Amino acid sequence: MGILLSLLRSFLGSDKTQDSGSIQRDYAQRRYEAYVKDRDAYREAALSISDRFDKAVLALAGGSLGLSITFIEKIAPHPVAWSLFALGLAWLLLIISVLTGVYALASSQTAIQFEIDQLDKNYREFLDSLKSQENGLSPTNSPQANKATQTTRRLNVTSMVCLGLGILSLCVFSLINLPLSKTFPTASPTASPTASP
Repeated sequence: MGILLSLLRSFLGSDKTQDSGSIQRDYAQRRYEAYVKDRDAYREAALSISDRFDKAVLALAGGSLGLSITFIEKIAPHPVAWSLFALGLAWLLLIISVLTGVYALASSQTAIQFEIDQLDKNYREFLDSLKSQENGLSPTNSPQANKATQTTRRLNVTSMVCLGLGILSLCVFSLINLPLSKTFPTASPTASPTASP
């Protein structure tokens, strides 16, 4: 027990011997490391955004457009006239999905850059606050809303909804125009080979 108390006293005593300047420098160093870590995380997020959601939506929408053209060419070359409305609606929705996906990608890059700029600004304010604390002034923090993030979310939702409705319309068109025969062919009876004893 005595060893623990002496260790605790030496630890507390070492805190008293440190001057406030070195404590502030240590804190400033830790804050800078956190700043760099957050900034790098945003940069990595900017790179990964373009590889995930938007790419998947663009691939699905583009693939659905290509699949619908192949369906018309190979399976239903003479579609029912009134079903062309479902096909036109599907194509329109899929094209809107592709376009909003591309705009969402651009908007997400803007949102990430805004966050990086905010981090830079907050870190500069932190450094200024260290100087102002020495002068007896209090630091000011003024966070701003990232409007590009909201725009990106709206574009992504629009893209997803248009993709879903476009695929649904494409399915309706396909079901209407599937070449189903009214009578199903019956299998002709074939003699099964019997094993001789």
